[in-house]
Amino acid sequence: MRVIAWILTSLLLGACGKSLPPSSAAHSAASPPAAGQTQAPAPIEAGTFPGSKEGESAASFFDVKNYPDAVQGSFADPEKLTATERKYGMAPKRDARVTYQDGIVLMEHGDEAIREAQSDGMTFSFDAKAEHVSEFEEGKIIFATGRVVGRVGQLKRNGDTVTVRLAPVKITEIIKKGTFMMDSTFNAKDLIIYTAPDFPSNVDLKDQPLQSFNLDPPLAEPQYLRTEFIQTAAQMPSLINKDLSTYAPTNPATLDAPVVNIGSGLKVVPAIGSDGGIGLNFSYNKNGLLFNAFGQLVIPSPKIRFLLDIDSSGIKTFGIEITGAISVRMSLVAGSDVEHLININTTTVTPIDLSLPCPIAGVPLAISFKTSFNLHTKFAAKTSTLTSSGSFGMNGTLFAGYKSGAESHEIPKAKATSSFAENVSGASVGINTVGAGIKVEPMIGLGGFGFMTGVYLGVTFTGDIGKQASQALVDCHVASGSAVIESGVGYQLPGWMVDAVNGILAQFSKYQIQKEGKLIPGWGGPLFQVREDIPTNCAGMGKAAAPAAT
Repeated sequence: MRVIAWILTSLLLGACGKSLPPSSAAHSAASPPAAGQTQAPAPIEAGTFPGSKEGESAASFFDVKNYPDAVQGSFADPEKLTATERKYGMAPKRDARVTYQDGIVLMEHGDEAIREAQSDGMTFSFDAKAEHVSEFEEGKIIFATGRVVGRVGQLKRNGDTVTVRLAPVKITEIIKKGTFMMDSTFNAKDLIIYTAPDFPSNVDLKDQPLQSFNLDPPLAEPQYLRTEFIQTAAQMPSLINKDLSTYAPTNPATLDAPVVNIGSGLKVVPAIGSDGGIGLNFSYNKNGLLFNAFGQLVIPSPKIRFLLDIDSSGIKTFGIEITGAISVRMSLVAGSDVEHLININTTTVTPIDLSLPCPIAGVPLAISFKTSFNLHTKFAAKTSTLTSSGSFGMNGTLFAGYKSGAESHEIPKAKATSSFAENVSGASVGINTVGAGIKVEPMIGLGGFGFMTGVYLGVTFTGDIGKQASQALVDCHVASGSAVIESGVGYQLPGWMVDAVNGILAQFSKYQIQKEGKLIPGWGGPLFQVREDIPTNCAGMGKAAAPAAT
């Protein structure tokens, strides 16, 4: 049993950070300090993470008195958008309070000039007779709508149609001067779903034989999971090669959401819940492996405050604040029906935007929830199943800002509402692990899909779960999970995606995008982290599970 416990522990060490203090320590009473000693910090409830604050408070940061030249805006009413505004985005409008960069082709009726947006998210066709289309040239920046904006990499004129491929640009290449603020609410159900199934994605999933019990490569980001499904190995064979939606976790996602096939057995569906959940459901069903995960950032009554201050020297100030009852949740089911170990590891930026315009001073900014996911699995035996569940809740302010070269942030206290290890279930004659991660990144800016540029505040939550063989004397469950925050201004694309996009651009253009699209990185840090095992210390974790939801 010690050998098994050691193996289970090694499975998770590659993906976990430092372990939290034992729960018993969290409940111990603090002794009165002796003379000259400092009072010990108050104990923290097990499964609760205290949050953090640094720098300027959100209240002061977003005080309108500090920005006399700021222009206020709010989210648009989606019912009042025209058909072309919903399809292609809102067009920009000239406004004396905003100075644009020289040479931009700004189209105040750009949405009406567009004839087609192709499925790669980069290529657009315009009516050749529409206003300003005759000004299109390779190398120029086109600002047709809040979603159709970029530098012309390729241009083709064919009769009454002009087709362009756009390369991404930074927001400071569009706006020279302007101060934009917003203090507004929206409803998740109002988000407009955009898809580009042919946008570059990493779908290289490979089956590999068993090499070792180490996660290789380890997940570089923290993790978080949730599920409750298959209970016996006997059920597994009937799942293979069937529609995964039959076995998808119960979720309040939009019923008519499009299914995006991105190749190699991967499907992605946007998940917009009636309870304010915003995220995705992704699945894999190929080569004897079934995998289905569902994750959301849940903000039932979201209030967003936003600030972006640009002048001729560049970006001076930026920040985003989300307030309300916030939670993260995820569901997962995985199974193997092959003789050898399945080893899959991939990170994919989903070609889906969940977006809502928030125009300010004629600039058609929009909030867009970009998503990406990572999955890896290791099954050590045929006919294996593994599931788990967990969730965390917060109530307060999630804020990150930058002013005068200094970072500020406020992170609310997080509390586990469902235990990872407590919810692990499955059946196998071997030791299995499953890992997954989902990133939900709200960004307020311009552009679409991986080319969007603006102010972002991303939450990445991922997790690893493990279970020893079903025939073992002790049914040991282990889990690790955590979440991190990152913020900044710019566009963010993983290295492999930059290479893919540049490979496409090189076929028709001299323009290449940078490996790193951040203009200014903002604050980043942990939101929560937990490692646990049941029975306590069966895998050497030395920590009980977080409390289950009541």
